[in-house]
Amino acid sequence: MAVSLGLPVKPREGLLHRLVAAERLCDPSFPLPEPSSRWQTLEGGGIWCVEYHPFSGLIFAGLWGPGHPDMPDHIKCWDAHTGEFCGSLYGHFFDVKCLRACGRLLYSGSYDGTARSWDVSSMTMHRIYVADSPVQAVEATNTRLFVGSENGCIKAWDTSDEWVDRPAAASR
Repeated sequence: MAVSLGLPVKPREGLLHRLVAAERLCDPSFPLPEPSSRWQTLEGGGIWCVEYHPFSGLIFAGLWGPGHPDMPDHIKCWDAHTGEFCGSLYGHFFDVKCLRACGRLLYSGSYDGTARSWDVSSMTMHRIYVADSPVQAVEATNTRLFVGSENGCIKAWDTSDEWVDRPAAASR
């Protein structure tokens, strides 16, 4: 069942503004840059997905490129509080279809048949996971990565050795 949220945005504002508005509904202290601000990729292609990373306060966008070998598909990043562009994550060879934040990591899935984990603090790739076909969805917990592929399969990996935030063990 789908639920429609009445988000406080102007009709001409794009997906990124609606997602930021949704984040603000969950966190009233979430500062939004000027309401008329726009974050753009500034090159060919477009955005498939957007993910807010609460650990870092960054917004990531998964892109599809213009199909030029010198411009690989990648992930762009902006500071959610200021709107300032922070950089790009390169590694995928085709469309970046999905993103998921978990702890200090960002997970991405691509039409190239891989999912990847990224260390958000250093903006570098951490690990590559090979799926059975183009990746359509990723979901992560503190100990597992689930990847849904175009062929209808879901693969799971143990990520307990990844750099995610976990509650400290109870001391006796």
